[in-house]
Amino acid sequence: MNLAEDEYLRAKEEWTAKIVESALRYMPDFRSHVVDTDAFTPKTITKFTSHLDGALYGSPRKSRNGSTQFSNLYLAGADQGYVGIVGAMLGGVAVANNRILRGD
Repeated sequence: MNLAEDEYLRAKEEWTAKIVESALRYMPDFRSHVVDTDAFTPKTITKFTSHLDGALYGSPRKSRNGSTQFSNLYLAGADQGYVGIVGAMLGGVAVANNRILRGD
């Protein structure tokens, strides 16, 4: 996030190559078929989504009990401490259990 632009672009290119090299351990060499490539970094995510510090999933501020700034409005079914799609499902179950079943 704090690299100078030329250093950032160099590092991004270097890490993209490392990722491809790592993938080649698990699949046939596909590089001769590549037409274009794209890679993203936390800086890219921040630029295009405004997520703080390049956070990829969910809300930058987690609320384990689903509470929001509004009374009687709860966030269920979003990443509130777990990761990705499974995190969204588990987050929804946890908030529903706390709010509906327990009456918290």
